Amino acid sequence: MKNDHVFSSEEMQLVTFVLGQENFGIDIMNVQEIIRIPSITAVPQAPLYVEGVTNLRGEILPVLDTRVKFGMDQAQRDVSSRVIVVDVQGKKAGLSVDAVSEVLRVEGNRIEATPAIAADIDMSTISGVVKINDGKKLVMILDAASLCSIDQTKRKETLSKNVKDSSNREAEQKLEEVQLVSFLLGNEEFALEIEHVREIIRYPEIVKVPNLPPYIKGVISLRDTLMPIVDMRIKLDTGNDEIS
Repeated sequence: MKNDHVFSSEEMQLVTFVLGQENFGIDIMNVQEIIRIPSITAVPQAPLYVEGVTNLRGEILPVLDTRVKFGMDQAQRDVSSRVIVVDVQGKKAGLSVDAVSEVLRVEGNRIEATPAIAADIDMSTISGVVKINDGKKLVMILDAASLCSIDQTKRKETLSKNVKDSSNREAEQKLEEVQLVSFLLGNEEFALEIEHVREIIRYPEIVKVPNLPPYIKGVISLRDTLMPIVDMRIKLDTGNDEIS
């Protein structure tokens, strides 16, 4: 299927994730949050790639098995598995993924049309590809609008009785939502408010600098800007194991 999606030349941020051996990305503007795999209720007569629905703070959210959607075998869930909650103009869906990788900043003019090599994948949900790491890695960019376009009304109604009580209780609570980026230090989980997170990158090469506090590992050059690297294990006294 030919993809006529046109990207602007402006920089965009992609939340990238892994399915099997393939790398995918989705525009961060369509990502509401990333959560651990929740309790999922199966929905009768739903498409195979619709794993079911979950109750996300009083809202019924369809969860899509993206491996099945793209013709892959189902995988066993582990500690790296996540659900990416996407929101396109009020239409929401959860995408189950093997692992979330990083947040990439890419120029729009680097995004290319989807190549024919991915013929076994449903191309209606792929808007383009971008090559990174000197062309050694290919990231397929998902069309969030296509993924959220499934008819949710009937499926929501079939589950309404099961979640009605808990939904009403949570809906009555007027809570201020805070979006968080969570991370692990050893066996402990911590989080930062997403408004304070600029981007997430792979572990870089760090230049040692003398006469710094023990928790400052050194500095890196990030797009020609020197940035200190804080070792949070030392800073928070959670152990001094090597970062993997």
